[in-house]
Amino acid sequence: MLMPWVLGLVLVCYVAGIVSTVSMLGRSILCYAMASPSRRKDIPG
Repeated sequence: MLMPWVLGLVLVCYVAGIVSTVSMLGRSILCYAMASPSRRKDIPG
């Protein structure tokens, strides 16, 4: 009787982990992309 609930909880946790990982990766990529041009401008030459 509880099997569907257990599977649902596992799926929710799995999807939440994937979403958090993707958002972390996207944020780090965005931060790197936004920081790179400003760093290049700061370097004289």
